[in-house]
Amino acid sequence: MGVPLFEQETVINIMRDEDIAHICTSDSTMITKLEHRCEANPEEWKKVDENPEYKFYECPKSFISFRSKKVTREFSDEQKAEMAERMRQISKNNASEPIS
Repeated sequence: MGVPLFEQETVINIMRDEDIAHICTSDSTMITKLEHRCEANPEEWKKVDENPEYKFYECPKSFISFRSKKVTREFSDEQKAEMAERMRQISKNNASEPIS
């Protein structure tokens, strides 16, 4: 059985004298994100351990950042239509590629 939603957490440990950030998480959404990063960039993202409740990852500490403010973007109807068309083309291209 998984960790209840209200108990899921992520802890990031960054030591000042190390170049690696250590991430411990039981949050299923965060696990999915980190797994994708490990698959896409295994040289820099690593899963180092796991147990039934937690998974442990490492990455360069320079990958961890804190935003100074929330950014909200507003798009015109024309911009939204252009983005939607781009996504349709991407989806069409991805559907036509052979699965390996």
